[in-house]
Amino acid sequence: MSTTTRCLASAVAAAVIALAPQARAQSLAVYGAAEAAGFGEGSGILGASLTPGHLGLNWLLTASVQTYTYRLSPTATDSKVAFSPAVGLQLKGPDGAIQGTVGYNFTSGSAPSGVAGVAGGGTSSPTLGAQANYWGGRFEHEGIVSYATKPQYVWARGRLGARPVSLVPLYLGGEFVAQGGSGYGYRYQAGPTINYHITPNFHLGGSGGVRWNSAANSATSGYVTIGFVALSQM
Repeated sequence: MSTTTRCLASAVAAAVIALAPQARAQSLAVYGAAEAAGFGEGSGILGASLTPGHLGLNWLLTASVQTYTYRLSPTATDSKVAFSPAVGLQLKGPDGAIQGTVGYNFTSGSAPSGVAGVAGGGTSSPTLGAQANYWGGRFEHEGIVSYATKPQYVWARGRLGARPVSLVPLYLGGEFVAQGGSGYGYRYQAGPTINYHITPNFHLGGSGGVRWNSAANSATSGYVTIGFVALSQM
């Protein structure tokens, strides 16, 4: 797997070098989040994306590292790590953007069958992704879906937010998250969200609510998430 990782990293680096002359003011977004849930479960992610940042069609490079701690039994947990680089295209408008990516999910080991929640299903696999964002007026909405082809594992999240007071950059809303696949079952979570634009280029947010599984007699728990997005021009 290390050889494959190095080859893909070289390919991404080559793509950056090839595209650099035509992207003199790239837009960089760095993001991160940490989530804690019941039964000792939790996850964390840190990633970045790079585009030219202009209106219209853009190239897109992304990469993220994610960890996930899940419950093996009532008294034992295990953790996995995933590294997920991807390339794609983004269509950006004045009030939103849509994008599609193709990448690969490198994981630190396979997760037991029937465990929903491990990044990419806990299996190294090619991935497909799509995302749509809207930030028109007093609203900011988001939809994301990621599909790992080898384990046939899907992760999807939808968020809707609105600014109650037009002069205060505080957005309140809600989210719904679903993930899983055949052999894993499905996990869902839903709850309110809050997002504050500390500056136009730095956003801090959080969410929390209820998490439950599709399996009969499965335990329900709460969750809480905090995250940030930092934007800059290079």
